[in-house]
Amino acid sequence: MIYEIKRGNTVLAAVHAEGVQDVSVMENDRAEHKFQLPVHVDFKRGDTVEVYGQIYKINRSANVGRTNEKQGLGYEIEFEALYYDLAKWQLKGLDAANELTVSEVYLTGTASTVIDLIVRNANRVDSGWEIGVVDDTEAQQFTFVNQSLLAVLTELASRFESEYWVDGKVIHLQKREASTGLSLEFGKGKGLYKLTRGRTETSVINRLYVEGASRNLPSGYGFTRLQLPLADRPYLEAPIGPEEEIVEHTVFFDNIFPSR
Repeated sequence: MIYEIKRGNTVLAAVHAEGVQDVSVMENDRAEHKFQLPVHVDFKRGDTVEVYGQIYKINRSANVGRTNEKQGLGYEIEFEALYYDLAKWQLKGLDAANELTVSEVYLTGTASTVIDLIVRNANRVDSGWEIGVVDDTEAQQFTFVNQSLLAVLTELASRFESEYWVDGKVIHLQKREASTGLSLEFGKGKGLYKLTRGRTETSVINRLYVEGASRNLPSGYGFTRLQLPLADRPYLEAPIGPEEEIVEHTVFFDNIFPSR
């Protein structure tokens, strides 16, 4: 089977790959590809491939190794489902201006209430995220402080003894059947030689929310913590290139507050 690896709508390479699609509920949704190309192609984070109707994306650099002259270059790439991006973005609550800027979120609501907030935050950074099938639940009290959207989704499934899954960018929360534990394989097994460029496992934070303490804030301030004196945005951000993705984090400084 031929797989097209794309950057946006541009096809970078059409490859005949071997590998494994590893899918398990609330744990893994990855596709590993091994293939060879006669010339070098600089695959980057954000490049995508479609496998069995699902879009997967590169989140870590590829392993690249040289074989012999006839075979060219061997590639080993791990693609991940789009919902892995939810681990890069943080849950923010609504401030007095109805903007998603508050890092300490206290709310009472059903599973649908929290899923709606997750989707709104995902669309704050990206676009196209939607609410899918969500079970009707009783309302509960929630406290989320400096947590990623994926961590909140995992906690939500635990609180309601349910399961989440994501089709593309559609988030569902519903009890499902047990996983079969099967891995679907494609292609024939072939080895690569040892000259490789390895993948890096860490994500570099490029959007940082910095907040002070909640002491001595003036009446009508509009935030529960002291904010940065920035007029256009409530965070610090490194230059982000057209092929880079936003990775968020929040830090609190409880020793910084208005004082004389």
